[in-house]
Amino acid sequence: MRCWRRCAPPAPRSSRCRRPRGRRGNRWASTPAALLRALAARGLTRVLAEGGAALAAGLLRAGLVDRLAWFHAPAIIGGDGRPALDALPLELLSAMPRYRRTALALPGADLFSEYETASEMGTA
Repeated sequence: MRCWRRCAPPAPRSSRCRRPRGRRGNRWASTPAALLRALAARGLTRVLAEGGAALAAGLLRAGLVDRLAWFHAPAIIGGDGRPALDALPLELLSAMPRYRRTALALPGADLFSEYETASEMGTA
């Protein structure tokens, strides 16, 4: 998993974002929630997480996703493609994260849809 981040505009080296350390001092042992808290403490309240199916599923499982931005291409890859999301171990369909569409756009041939967390679980 790669974690890309940028503090904009470029900050002096002494104030750049650093990933919080885990229990044993390992910089990569922190949780996504700890990383987001550290970024929020620096005033970064919006994060684009684009890191593959495992990262997306981990953020969803942790309840850390309040907005989705989704591009749909007019093409079908099928089972040979890479999944957008790893499995979410849900025992009930009512436990799945729900979102409400807030925007649609047609940038070129693609479809862009944007979603935010539904105000009540179970509503779409």
